[in-house]
Amino acid sequence: MQFISDSIKGKYRQLFSQGLLVLLLGITLVSYVISLNAFISPTSELRWDGTVSYISDTVYNPGDPVLVEGRLIEGDSYFSLGYYYFFAPEDIRWILVVIDPNDMPIYMETNVVTNANGVIDTGQIGFNLPSNAAPGIYHIRMIVWSDLLPTGETRTRQIQEITFEVM
Repeated sequence: MQFISDSIKGKYRQLFSQGLLVLLLGITLVSYVISLNAFISPTSELRWDGTVSYISDTVYNPGDPVLVEGRLIEGDSYFSLGYYYFFAPEDIRWILVVIDPNDMPIYMETNVVTNANGVIDTGQIGFNLPSNAAPGIYHIRMIVWSDLLPTGETRTRQIQEITFEVM
């Protein structure tokens, strides 16, 4: 009888050891996947999208006034790996650039936003086209930076632009 009892105890010990080993392997695998995710996740530095949310018209003549509004949107999700939320506000600088058909900037405006997070509207931004503006398609881009160069670096995840035409 003692022999059967010791045999059963040995099997329980073996089963317990195997269960503990499977548990440790599972924990190690989960830790590995979480760590791997940290390396393939996007950086929190590129967390802003800048876009021009409004333009007063789509066709202009040289010398005409142009009125636009920009919107900065703090990203909260990337790819299909999951959601990454950024809770800490940061100081940013938005830059609005108007580029003519010859890829030359004709207008630029910038402003600093302290403790920025969420969705930020720039308000109305107005400028006049030069009286000698070249005919063609113009591009307006809204870019987010940490500061001006040489100390600044981009915070824009994706640069979006809007176009208008000068006749």
